[in-house]
Amino acid sequence: MAERENALTIEFYIAAKGLVFYGTDYFSREQLAAVPITEFTLGTKTFTDVQLFKSTGRFSERDNSIETVYFSKSAGFLGFDKKNTQWRLLLTPESGDSN
Repeated sequence: MAERENALTIEFYIAAKGLVFYGTDYFSREQLAAVPITEFTLGTKTFTDVQLFKSTGRFSERDNSIETVYFSKSAGFLGFDKKNTQWRLLLTPESGDSN
């Protein structure tokens, strides 16, 4: 978290194996609260507090463009989608997944 002009902001930059998320990289508290919450199942665990962050579409023709990022308010980063590929965090028994 960072402060800009005395307003709380959340910033993130995602890059993995040459892949890049071309989306909004920082949000005010109000903007973050406005991102809808959805359910997301990973393995046998269902998260009920997941926010999906979509690419702005800028550079969408690039093969290294991440299209959607999945972020749980309770567990953090869960994964992302890019063209024809889904990347997901692997859960272990210690992280609450029974498989």
